[in-house]
Parts: sequence; C-alpha cells; structure tokens
Amino acid sequence: MASTTTTKWITPSFIATIVGWALTLSVFIWNFSAKSAAMEFRISSLEEKNSMLEQRMKDADALRTTIQTQLAEIKTDLIWIRNELSTRKDN
Repeated sequence: MASTTTTKWITPSFIATIVGWALTLSVFIWNFSAKSAAMEFRISSLEEKNSMLEQRMKDADALRTTIQTQLAEIKTDLIWIRNELSTRKDN
C-alpha cells in the first residue's frame, strides 16, 4: 500500500497571505480614490473661482464703459459752456 499524503491548500499562512494582499489592494484603491476626489474638489473649486473672476471682469468692463460715456458727456458739456462763455464775452 502506498501511503498518500494529502496536502492542505487552505492553511493559516495561506489565508493570512490572501487577507494581506486583499488589504493591500483595498488600501491602494482607497488612496487612489481619495486622491482623485481631492483633485476633483480642487478642480471644481478653481473652476468656480475662475467663473467668479470672469464675472467680475465683465462687471469692471461695463463700469469702465459707463465711466467713459459719462466723461464724454461731461467733456461735451464743458465745450458747450466754453463756447457759450466766449460768445457772451464777445457780445
């Protein structure tokens, strides 16, 4: 009779190795997803700040245009006043 030795595949060290690899992989996935979420938050924050700055630039441009228009009106009024004064002085 030949003696047959049965080998156990599921040993405590085998289970510990599998659990260790599973934990290692899950930690890598967790770190990657946390880093990805942090970068996504930073990108969305920068996009929001960019849109706010674009709106402020549009508002500043509108204000600059308004000021230029008002200065042109004042200049026209001053020219008219100067002409009126010079015609009154001549009379």
